[in-house]
This record gives sequence, structure tokens and C-alpha cells, in this order.
Amino acid sequence: MSNVEYKSITLNDFQIDEKGIIDGYGAVFDNVDHANDIIHKGAFLKSLENKTTYPILWQHNTDMPLGLWDCSEDDHGLKSHGKLLIDDVQQAKEAYALYKNGVISGLSIGFICKSCTWEENKDVGFIRHINEIELFEISLVTFPCNEKATVTDVKSDGDLSIRTAEKALISSGFSHKQAKTILSKGFKALNNCDCDDQNERDVQNQIELINSFFNKLKGK
Repeated sequence: MSNVEYKSITLNDFQIDEKGIIDGYGAVFDNVDHANDIIHKGAFLKSLENKTTYPILWQHNTDMPLGLWDCSEDDHGLKSHGKLLIDDVQQAKEAYALYKNGVISGLSIGFICKSCTWEENKDVGFIRHINEIELFEISLVTFPCNEKATVTDVKSDGDLSIRTAEKALISSGFSHKQAKTILSKGFKALNNCDCDDQNERDVQNQIELINSFFNKLKGK
């Protein structure tokens, strides 16, 4: 899944006891993170309707499961309770030893953004408001603060890329083909839009932000 993203949180929001029990938060709501994203309350609810248990992975490596999470949403964020299989899985035992010695310093969720909007910001360029997430796993990671190095196909040095703009349009209801048409030829190039008027108005706001950003890059 090439469009899976990774987002991390620091040590302060989780802890592991000697039995391998983990309690903490895989994500926190309503704050701008290092990747200039804000996850809003309710973002995980649809994913959690399908299931509440997710694998604990080592550094997002699907070949290295460490245990199992049970997740829910509260007012603070994605509340996560899990257990490392330290008696049965060698990597889980090693992960706990690394945590105790300060090597493991955070959690990181693996997810796909299903719905988002964009806000222009004079300081950082754009802020992404994430409203719906499809959750896949939560990993123990070594460097949770280095988010820009772990997010894939989303940002490049804090700037809005063509790929990011395309995702913003797709998340609003346009097809891949329509998104590419809009970005290459403009919104009016869509002769037969299969979206309703409200969707068109919502996306028009996003397009104006995108065009404004590209014009700045061109020095207009």
C-alpha cells in the first residue's frame, strides 16, 4: 500500500510496564503536528466501527508483529491499550528492553487519510485537517519526532506537491482522472462532473488555495 502514511507521537503519551502492558495514545486531536497536520476528533470512528484491535508492529515492519492493541476514541485522541508478547516473541522482549533503556521513544500509526481539507497558513504554507482515517497498525518506533522523514507521498520539505493536491481533490469526491484534469487544465476543463453542486463548491475552495500556492511558487 504505497499511499499508507506514518504519524508519530512522543514517549510522554504512552508507557509499558514489566508485563508488557502498554497504555497511551496513538494520536492526539486538534494540535498542529510536525508534518503540519491536525487530526480532528471523530477521525478514527469509522475505522473503529469495523474493528478495534490492531497489531503492534516494530518500526512499521509487517514481518515483525509484537502484540495486539485494543483502540478507542476519547476527547484526547486515539486511546490505545495493548500487550507486548514478551514471553513468546523475541522481538517483543527486545523492544521492551529498548524502551526501558530509553531507545524507543514513541508510537507511530500506519494509516490512510480518507477525508481531509486544506487551510492556507502564512507561516507554514498549508495545514491539512484530517477528518477521517483508515487505521492499519500502531508501531513502536525509535524516532517519533522525525515525522517528515516517515510520511510518504504527502509532503516535501513542507511544500504542497502535485501528489498532495491530487489527494486533496480525490478526498473531496473526484476520481483520479478528474483530479489530474483539474490540476493540469483547471476546474472548468471538467465537462461532465459526476459530483453534486455542494461538492463542487467545497472543492472550488480547495482549488483556489492550490492555485494560490502554485502562483506563489511561480512568483506571480
